[in-house]
Amino acid sequence: MAVEYSKIGDNVGIDRISELLGGDAELLLNHVSKTIPKESLHLPGPDTSQLHEHFLAAGYGETSITAALLRAGTNVAEAERLLAAGGEAGDTSVLLVKRALGGSSYDRLLLVDDLAKQKDSTREFVDMLATVAMVSLEATAHRGMEPVRRWQMVLQAAHTAQGALERSGNAKLVLTELMLAL
Repeated sequence: MAVEYSKIGDNVGIDRISELLGGDAELLLNHVSKTIPKESLHLPGPDTSQLHEHFLAAGYGETSITAALLRAGTNVAEAERLLAAGGEAGDTSVLLVKRALGGSSYDRLLLVDDLAKQKDSTREFVDMLATVAMVSLEATAHRGMEPVRRWQMVLQAAHTAQGALERSGNAKLVLTELMLAL
């Protein structure tokens, strides 16, 4: 079904969209994908170079901006919070992610006990792992399939752990499975 976009206009309500979709409106607007989890969708946001320039103009340092944007992605409010906190927020989880990704399976399993004791730290670690994997996946996409496969696997493991933490109260089991998947 072809829709003439020039007729839609800038400010379109759901009623107008339903009208344009016709008899398929309810089916299309209420569709829930069973093949692609919503957590794996990456929605576009502001251009990071624009954010970088904005924060430079606000007086933040180059290194601090890069670190905040790595942690916050295109979430401007989160990047602002991280920069205002002086870059201290999240440093622990970044260091733990580096240890997990750079260590052996044994080293990763040693992290499980420390992380499992504090549920907030566990979630922060898994979220940071997902962020690092996403950024690394985007950065290595042009380098060939080997690095891409590695980061896809890390990202999938992080998403699985995020879902498991939402459903399960057993952080130690979730972390153990995550560390073994890395």
